[in-house]
Amino acid sequence: SPKQTACLGELLTLNSTSIEGDASITGYSWDFGDGTIDKSKIPKHAYGTEGKYNVSLIVTDANGCFSKITSNAFFLIHPSPNVDFRQDVLFDCKAPSEVSFTNKSIGTGLRYKWVFGDGNTSSLENPKNTYTSEGQYAISLEATSDKGCTSKKVINPGITIEPLRVDFSGKPKSLC
Repeated sequence: SPKQTACLGELLTLNSTSIEGDASITGYSWDFGDGTIDKSKIPKHAYGTEGKYNVSLIVTDANGCFSKITSNAFFLIHPSPNVDFRQDVLFDCKAPSEVSFTNKSIGTGLRYKWVFGDGNTSSLENPKNTYTSEGQYAISLEATSDKGCTSKKVINPGITIEPLRVDFSGKPKSLC
């Protein structure tokens, strides 16, 4: 079974706890199992594809001796949700304006956090929000999977509530 679980794109840090023999350690070579090699003692890595990954470390000392360790299925990388949504109103001429949101997110066991930009929030899958003032509002949806992986989408401005402003101009015409 995997020793560590993480989410797709999450920055992971490893640390060599190798112990010197009769000579000092002069080199590290980490293989993250996805084609990435890192030569630092404390590497950071983010996986671009979900799955199980073997991790290997080769340590070299000043005498040219080396030792290798491999941990099979060290990382299990879970997918992040694909977050998307639609709304039935983009522009309105007056407040109050009720907007319905349709969640198009894809993932397993998702929990939601909507922020509507007017101080209101919701955890419903497909919420409604009533905007009571004119303005432009950023809308965000954050989805968290049953594995704890989170993704977010923000549309700014997501909705604009603004009355139509009517005006005209003209010049007086001299009659004489």
